[in-house]
Order: sequence, then C-alpha cells, then structure tokens
Amino acid sequence: MSLEAESEGECSTVPITFSGNRLEVNAWTRFAGEIRVELADASEGVTADVLDKPVAGRTFGDCDPISGDALKGVVTWKGESDLSAWAGKPVRMRLQMRRARLYALQFV
Repeated sequence: MSLEAESEGECSTVPITFSGNRLEVNAWTRFAGEIRVELADASEGVTADVLDKPVAGRTFGDCDPISGDALKGVVTWKGESDLSAWAGKPVRMRLQMRRARLYALQFV
C-alpha cells in the first residue's frame, strides 16, 4: 500500500509524538518527482492543521527534496536531519509530493 501523488498532492498527519532523532522514508518517485516534509508544532492542541505553526528550519522551503528510490531515505532540511529537540513533543508532519509514492515513515 502507498500514498500516491500521480501529479501533485499534499497531506498531513494527525498530531504525533515520536522518539528518535531523525526521520526515514520508504518512497519512490518518477522522473522529475519529489517529496518534501515539513514539521509543525502541534502543542496547542489545534484540530485544524492549517493553524499549527511550522517548526523553524523544518519547513517545506528548508527540506531537501527526496527523489528516486529511497528504501531508508533520511529526510534532511538544508543538510541537517536532527529532530531530537522535538522528540516527545506533539508535532504534525506535512508532506508535499509530486509524481511520488510514499510507502512508510519511521523515526529512528
């Protein structure tokens, strides 16, 4: 099973708390496809993800695009993957996908 964007698409998770210090994805993209991930602060208990504030330095604009076939692709933002400052805190992940399939997300 996968989450697929044949052309372009976006989605977000429910608020989650995680352990670990980086995010890995199992994903595949077609030619000119990519996936970007943004982390949003969900500590306010807001139900609509549009109200969650993006985490500084972990926005779509900061995210290094993931492309190709990535079995354990590490998500990075301007070359940095460390998410340990957010471990144990409620966050929401937002995804932008273009010509891509996402099979799994895992914090390690």
